[in-house]
Amino acid sequence: MVDSGYFRLDCLPQRSALGYTDGPNGTWKSNIYSLPFIGGGDGGTFVTAEDMLRFWTALFDHRLLSAEGTADLLTPHVKVNEEVSYGYGVWIGTQEAGETSGVRRFSVVGEDPGVSFSSAVYPKAGIRTVVLARTTW
Repeated sequence: MVDSGYFRLDCLPQRSALGYTDGPNGTWKSNIYSLPFIGGGDGGTFVTAEDMLRFWTALFDHRLLSAEGTADLLTPHVKVNEEVSYGYGVWIGTQEAGETSGVRRFSVVGEDPGVSFSSAVYPKAGIRTVVLARTTW
């Protein structure tokens, strides 16, 4: 990842986008006073779509973790409902019966006031998605 990280809000990289929250009477206002000055584990990360795709590639190519570590990360550890489990920081969409049983999707999501993020991998289909929004959905 080359363009992502935790940046000071008063020193953002040149191509950074600001997020927006609903203001009074249908207006919009910048989210700069709704975020930590420097992000951390609870939010405030700046990420690009290209870097997120690099992350997934490095993860599945075992350049971030060993094959065993990657498998552990992507193993369902907590069942949320019939179709969703949680691994170690990764949501795992599953289907339990039929010819398409097994993992359907791995995803990570994030949201702070005025920004939203979702990225998913559909391993059987070979699809990787990244959606970045300058508002909260």
